[in-house]
Amino acid sequence: MDGHQSSKSDMKMIRNWGKESYREKLSVVHAPAPPGCEGRTRVVPVTVETSDDSNTVSSDDDESLSTLYEAEEEPLDIKEPDEELDDDDIIIDSTTSSSTLTVIHRKDDSLDDIDDIIETPKNVSMTSVATIGSKERTRVTRRLPEESSFIGTFIRGKLKAIHKPEITKRQRLATGREDVTLVRRSSSAKAEYAMYKEEEFTSSQKDETSSLNTSRSSLSSGFLSMTPRPPHFVVVAIDFGTTYSGYAFSFVHQPESVHLMRKWSGGDPGITNQKTPTVVLLRPSGEFHSFGFEARDFYHDLDANEAKKWIYLDRFKMKLHCDQTLSKATQLEAANGTLVPALKVFAHALRFFRHHALQELSDELGTRMRSNDVRWVVTVPAIWRPQAKQFMRQAAYQAGLATEHYPEQLVIALEPEAASIFCRKSRFTQLQNPMNDDVTVEDTLTIGSQYMVVDCGGGTVDVTIHEVLGGAGLKEVEAASGDAMGSVSVDREFENLLKKIFGEKFISTFQRKRPIGWVDMMIAWESRKRSTTPDRTSPLNVALPFSFIDLHRKIRGFSVETAIRNLSDSNIKWSPQGMLRISSSLMQDLFAPTLNAITTHVTSHLNKTISHIFLVGGFVDSPMLQRAVRNAVGNRVKVIIPPDASLTILKGAVLFGLDPTAVRMRTSHMTYGVGVLNRYVTALHPTSKMLTRGSDVWCKDVFDAYVKSGDVIALGDVVQRSYAPVRPNQTEIVINFYSCPRPEIQFIDEHDVIKCATLRIKLPVAHAMPPMRRRELRISMMFGDTEIKIDCVDVTTGSRADARADFLS
Repeated sequence: MDGHQSSKSDMKMIRNWGKESYREKLSVVHAPAPPGCEGRTRVVPVTVETSDDSNTVSSDDDESLSTLYEAEEEPLDIKEPDEELDDDDIIIDSTTSSSTLTVIHRKDDSLDDIDDIIETPKNVSMTSVATIGSKERTRVTRRLPEESSFIGTFIRGKLKAIHKPEITKRQRLATGREDVTLVRRSSSAKAEYAMYKEEEFTSSQKDETSSLNTSRSSLSSGFLSMTPRPPHFVVVAIDFGTTYSGYAFSFVHQPESVHLMRKWSGGDPGITNQKTPTVVLLRPSGEFHSFGFEARDFYHDLDANEAKKWIYLDRFKMKLHCDQTLSKATQLEAANGTLVPALKVFAHALRFFRHHALQELSDELGTRMRSNDVRWVVTVPAIWRPQAKQFMRQAAYQAGLATEHYPEQLVIALEPEAASIFCRKSRFTQLQNPMNDDVTVEDTLTIGSQYMVVDCGGGTVDVTIHEVLGGAGLKEVEAASGDAMGSVSVDREFENLLKKIFGEKFISTFQRKRPIGWVDMMIAWESRKRSTTPDRTSPLNVALPFSFIDLHRKIRGFSVETAIRNLSDSNIKWSPQGMLRISSSLMQDLFAPTLNAITTHVTSHLNKTISHIFLVGGFVDSPMLQRAVRNAVGNRVKVIIPPDASLTILKGAVLFGLDPTAVRMRTSHMTYGVGVLNRYVTALHPTSKMLTRGSDVWCKDVFDAYVKSGDVIALGDVVQRSYAPVRPNQTEIVINFYSCPRPEIQFIDEHDVIKCATLRIKLPVAHAMPPMRRRELRISMMFGDTEIKIDCVDVTTGSRADARADFLS
């Protein structure tokens, strides 16, 4: 048989797979894999299962008939409830495997065209539901195995024939396709920028066909924007920390070179200036004045009465983690008690970094850099909820880092993932772990190796476990975990000590009436905290400002020295030089609760496969933390602490911006889904959930899971649902989105299920709708990236609907 006859035979088999005579044929599913992952067509024989109970509808059949309850006034189905399902109705259904995704999608003539095969989501099982009699149904379930076959070769051949959009040499480098060698010149940065501008002008002349091809691939690459991704000349990463922040950058033609920002002016003696304090100072009118060291120093030099009018904010990042009711209207309390919109404060901080970075790049290149020339990366803790991530993205939009029309210009990076990427690329000699050969960590890790990254920052501690995949990819073994147990927790212990000595009421009064004095005292404490070591035996002195001593005498009627003497604690003494003397044992006691929480959490997540632990983040500079972790797990795994551990995340975030596909698989923290109506089944559903409409009996408030807690999701995997509006001319649909930490949920009103978002879909105008045809909306959601993404297509018209998931409503 020649090749042409073989191809015709293959296509005939594919097209007729759902018919009665093809019950023992094959199912074929393929989707483009993420860059670096192996694309694979999966094939498996068909098996037939017949339900013996005509009165009971299985949970899968329930799901196939499920309709959106909260968004509409009547049951919604692509077909009416009394219509029979025929052979051509395809339902991609949920499976029990954690490595597959829950997908429901119905197409009239599925797999009749090769494009349908190519665009069908991967990692799913396919189910065809056929009606044999008036009541009896046959379910044909196709599981997707690891093997491939001649059909896989056929499909891959078709994929190679698909027209690929033209990309520039720079884009190939940025996406890891280094099939072009750039010639380095003495003034490489300036020359490359000139070439970049020329390529940008050329790319703007592309025809609409090329743009369409680029946008069609955007969904599978993790970006749900219809607009082609613009080229970028440089990646700038902003590590937005609780206590300190900074930025770094790398030119896309020199991805191996990560440049740290210029050293900041000002600063504390003995403390590195590679980062600046996360401090925002606003004028009494509310306008932005300064950020970082400049803000802190200016505020310190203000007259005490004048300072009460200025708006000073620090350590405000924790609000996004701790506020369970986070919204766009959330406010922050400044040092003088003034309430300021949190979104405004975060936007001011990010705008400062934007201006600072663009100015530095312009100075280096000798030409004016624009924000559009940059891909921006902002780091966030891995344990943050989607609400906090979206809040940070909205602030970045206001700061001008990106726009809603070009959302892919901004990448949200998870802090421990960024650190993981940098540590893998580092050499052991750089990590102060000398070996016989100067090799990278990546060289010593084989496929299947696992290591843990413990990101100890100012506010939170994140624990992430990564497994090495083929093609230099990474898989998140379990959902990132952690809590608010960063270095700020030690600060709270110190504050509690002050309240114990001088009274809680006085400390609150001092913070409110002498805000500059409080800032000065916490700066002095920070210096002492950093110099605390496990082996120190001498006391540490913390300077109390004169404003503290003076106000204490005025309010309480006796001196600070008397208050300390009245406490009768040998570990706390008063120095005639105006110092609070704290014994070394008491200092260790102040660290103990935080260190115990960290080591307990790390130990509980260790497994036998983990070979290394990387300690990163600003808090890791503390010898107290280093000793505690090594004592807890050092006999089980190798603990590696990179030099400049506080800059590890910053450098790794740049690498992540150059290749956002480095982490190929992630684990879902939560179960996400919507509320639907299902057919009421007496044996399964309580009577309180029964809803009768006409002759139909439904079960309301059923939780329809899109993805479950603990599911491992590949980058680019898509979860789809199809819904139908009640009215053909409907202009908007609103769907409530729910989350829960448990994987198994039955109803949306269970105790730990919360409404976490609102899906708003603005529908395009449907002209000339076919008579008697229900309008179908296909919603696609991606959970495998650092953010949840959503897309919607009006199947009836073929147009894309404006779909947004609002986690801040």
